[in-house]
Amino acid sequence: MFAGLASRTAVERFRTPPAYVPIEDGEELVLVFIASSTCRGVRNPGLRTAVRRILKDYRALNRERGARFIAIGVATDWDIRKGMRLLEHFGRFDEVLLGRGWLNSGVVKYVWGDLPGGAGIPQIVLVRRQIRVTDAGLRVMSEEVLFRKIGGQNIVNWARARSDGA
Repeated sequence: MFAGLASRTAVERFRTPPAYVPIEDGEELVLVFIASSTCRGVRNPGLRTAVRRILKDYRALNRERGARFIAIGVATDWDIRKGMRLLEHFGRFDEVLLGRGWLNSGVVKYVWGDLPGGAGIPQIVLVRRQIRVTDAGLRVMSEEVLFRKIGGQNIVNWARARSDGA
């Protein structure tokens, strides 16, 4: 059923069987983690723990506030199985984008395109966007980058500072 994407168990780890969630107007926070298994910064010994902590903390914080939060994992590996294994290593994502190197759709949007930033990985980007539901469908009314951290050690330092109360 999932042939060509990854093993069934790998895909299932990313999929949380959701109850139906109606699409409503409102604000969403989107945390995007961009990485590649060939990137030296991904091998930073504290990065896995830092990213897992960031994902867990943002999920909890937004749940408390009643806000919508989405975690997107982007792996630029050309071999999508390697990319999927890499993202599994860093935690649970609500959505994943795999493959195509620097032409990956997530990289195009969050680095080169609509929300440009520095071209380095690993990278975490936090975006706030406004969603509006109309008769014609769903519209993203605005998107704003709240912060961006580039480089394994920068992400680790930022996660550590957050957990220390900064």
